[in-house]
Parts: sequence; structure tokens; C-alpha cells
Amino acid sequence: MIAMLANLAMRELDREKSRMEMQEKKVIAEIKKMAKQNQMDSVKVMAKDLVRTRRYIKKFIIMKANIQAVSLKVQTLKSQDAMAQKDPFLNTA
Repeated sequence: MIAMLANLAMRELDREKSRMEMQEKKVIAEIKKMAKQNQMDSVKVMAKDLVRTRRYIKKFIIMKANIQAVSLKVQTLKSQDAMAQKDPFLNTA
């Protein structure tokens, strides 16, 4: 159950990261266009937006890594629990 939710969350993060990367490309193209038109005030505003977008992309990558780590830890604990239940020497109470 947790692994399934983790996979769903990771896929959603991947989708959002892809959207942000597309947004980044659009902003870069728009910055170049504005710079050619010598609209430096607009370029500055869009450059700040670009930095913000890149920061969000990094955060999505970090969030995905954290979710993967938690998912792996849960899977490890499940495996250890299954092994403990099968091993008669570990079930001595």
C-alpha cells in the first residue's frame, strides 16, 4: 500500500518536474526575445522567474529522492518482517 502511494507520488513529481522544465524552456526563449527587443526590465523579471523555476525543479528532484528512500526503507522492513516470521529461531518468545 505504502509502496503504491510512493510510486504514485513519484510519478506525479516527475510529471510536475517535466512541466516545470517545459516552462523553463519557454521562459528562456522569451528572455532571448525580450533581450533582442532591448526590454531589460522585462528580462530582469523573467530572469527571476527562471531562477525560481530552476529552484522548484531541484526541489522536485530532492522530494523524489526522499520518497524513494522512504519506499526502500519500508520495503526493507517488510522483507525483514517476512523473514522473521518464517525463521523459527527468531520467533522465540
